[in-house]
Amino acid sequence: ELPPALGARSIEFGDGSSTDLMLGVRAPLYRGGKLQADRQAAVAHWQATQAEVATDSLGLLLQVRQAFFAALGAEAVADAARQGELRLGRYLRDVESNLAAGMATEEARLQVSARLLRAEQATVQAEAETAARCYRLGRLVGFSGAQVKPEADLASSLLTGDEVQRAWNKRPELMALTANKEAVDQSVKSAAGSLLPAVDLEGGWHYGKPGIDAVSNEYMDYGVVALNLRWTLFDFGGRNSRVKGLRAQGRAVAAARDDVQDALRTRLANAQTQLA
Repeated sequence: ELPPALGARSIEFGDGSSTDLMLGVRAPLYRGGKLQADRQAAVAHWQATQAEVATDSLGLLLQVRQAFFAALGAEAVADAARQGELRLGRYLRDVESNLAAGMATEEARLQVSARLLRAEQATVQAEAETAARCYRLGRLVGFSGAQVKPEADLASSLLTGDEVQRAWNKRPELMALTANKEAVDQSVKSAAGSLLPAVDLEGGWHYGKPGIDAVSNEYMDYGVVALNLRWTLFDFGGRNSRVKGLRAQGRAVAAARDDVQDALRTRLANAQTQLA
């Protein structure tokens, strides 16, 4: 008699559904100096922006100072014209008195009258020029449509010791170009770092079903750690071209900085010569 047939045996893995909640983190271990170069390039760009703002501010300050002294000079010319007009007016009255007393001629009175007329015209022109200068000064300092009259000593110099020093080596234009050069240099390092391998440390925490034990098919938590290596070996020369382009850009910025520095030296020498 044959033994009874053995019953079929099977092992079930899960119930056809799965759930997984994952929290992961990645920490770069090596980028060939790219991350540090990117950070320093960002700092240099920020410094360049600040210097460019200072350049614009200094340019506006220069315009205000020039307009201030131009208005001050125009006011001095107008004062001189008014004083000349007053003197000629008194002189004309003296001539008229002498004419009445028979001590002057009509020709002399006519000559003085003509001079007085020219002086009055000069006063009107000087006052109009002063008003125009004051309107321009008002526009520059934020009072458009109003006259801002300067009050100071005309002997004050436009070039102080601090400004001369900044014109030599601390001008915002030079600081901006220097910061831009540093930013380009750091960008070159960043681009060169992309030629090297990148190593990341990755870690993750999981909670789900069935987890790592498919037989029990229960919710569980577990962690994973991985070391990730990535290295782009070929990209049709794209990264090398970027490095070369950035180096050429750095040379152009350096040349522009030298040109600005030479121009500032020339302007400073000319200003000192004119003030001598």
